[in-house]
Amino acid sequence: MMSCTSHCSLPLIHPLQSHAISHLQSLPPIGRSPFQSISHHQLGGNSGGLFGCQFGLRRAAIGVRVFPQLGRMWMRRFPTLGPVCSSRNRGKPRGPLWRGRSLSNESLRAVQDLKMAKGDEERLGQIFRVKISRLLKADLLAVLGELQRQDECELAVRVFDLVRKEIWYKPDVILYADMIATLGRNHLIEEVETLFNASKEEGLQSHSRLYTEVVGAYFQSGMPLKAMEVYENLKMSGCSPIELTYTILIKGLERNGLFDLAAAIRKESMQALSAQEIPVSG
Repeated sequence: MMSCTSHCSLPLIHPLQSHAISHLQSLPPIGRSPFQSISHHQLGGNSGGLFGCQFGLRRAAIGVRVFPQLGRMWMRRFPTLGPVCSSRNRGKPRGPLWRGRSLSNESLRAVQDLKMAKGDEERLGQIFRVKISRLLKADLLAVLGELQRQDECELAVRVFDLVRKEIWYKPDVILYADMIATLGRNHLIEEVETLFNASKEEGLQSHSRLYTEVVGAYFQSGMPLKAMEVYENLKMSGCSPIELTYTILIKGLERNGLFDLAAAIRKESMQALSAQEIPVSG
């Protein structure tokens, strides 16, 4: 009688695994790419041309994932292909991050509906009444942020005005700064001034970040003298310029050929920032 030891020492091979190994071993020698010498029939394709070859490789990849032993044989047979990747999006650009990470389904549909209704004031008003005004706080702010990201300035301003009317709203520097920055990079300087004045009326006039965004907006609109005027108003208001303020000033002045003024601002920034970093003892 045959001992159990001899049976236990033999590796167990699934029928499908045995078939797949035999299939790979029967393939002819290849060059740098399996597409050069393997027909779609050998790879298991059911139609001619490149489609059949790709279909067969897909089936082979599935076999490698199911039976890890096939992976080593795959690498020996196709060394230039590298390891088999199971990602469905391999070689394709990643989708927009905001769709799955920042926007809920309700917010996503709201953004799409607003963009489709542009130019139709009646339909746009209906969307604001029926959908936008009923969004939760997080969804409404996500819609605002996405419209700003896409530079949909007109829609973003209307959503921003709606946010300011919500019962949970409190004056917020970041909300205003992001909205001003969006308008500034689209050269809507009159809207920037209007929003900046509105922030002052809400008690946010003593924040350097808002002045900094307005300075940047004037530079982006080709108005360096107005930018310097806002900078002087910043210092007169009792605010301390932040590092971003100096960075925008220096780059904006140099871009407009005002190198002497840029050098003076750089010297001023080094003195101001070094003074702010002095540790307080005791």
